[in-house]
Amino acid sequence: MVVATQTRIPPDLMLDLQKGGITLEKSREDMLIASVPANDLVEAVQHIQDDLNGRFITSVGADMRSINGCYQVSQLFAFDEDKTFLVLYSDIDPIAPAIPTITGLIPGANWAEREVRDLIGVTPVGHPDLRRLVLPDDWPNDVHPLRKDFKVDER
Repeated sequence: MVVATQTRIPPDLMLDLQKGGITLEKSREDMLIASVPANDLVEAVQHIQDDLNGRFITSVGADMRSINGCYQVSQLFAFDEDKTFLVLYSDIDPIAPAIPTITGLIPGANWAEREVRDLIGVTPVGHPDLRRLVLPDDWPNDVHPLRKDFKVDER
């Protein structure tokens, strides 16, 4: 269900997004917030990029466990012609924190996915280079500084 406020987003863009298996959650003047199951992420991103001319901006991760029990990984896209942004998020099970990589479709997602892995602990499955990006090589594998349960003196 889309909760709409005043928007200048073209209705056909909202309909075309839903054709890609994406669930629209909210819309604002120039932004859509939508969700997709992690297993469907690659197909949804391909639809956004190839069919709708969405331009990838970045990936971000968040620890939402206190709110919904999950981690969340969001992909941010711009639709330049429509002057619209899309936040496409997937909820990630904290028991098995993994999401399919989109680096095969969008090489520019490489570092953003590695950053999410370092800081939140969600692994991009199929990523071509899982070396650390932000944290030092000797950082403990199970300690992620942007998780809400991280203790500053834990390392």
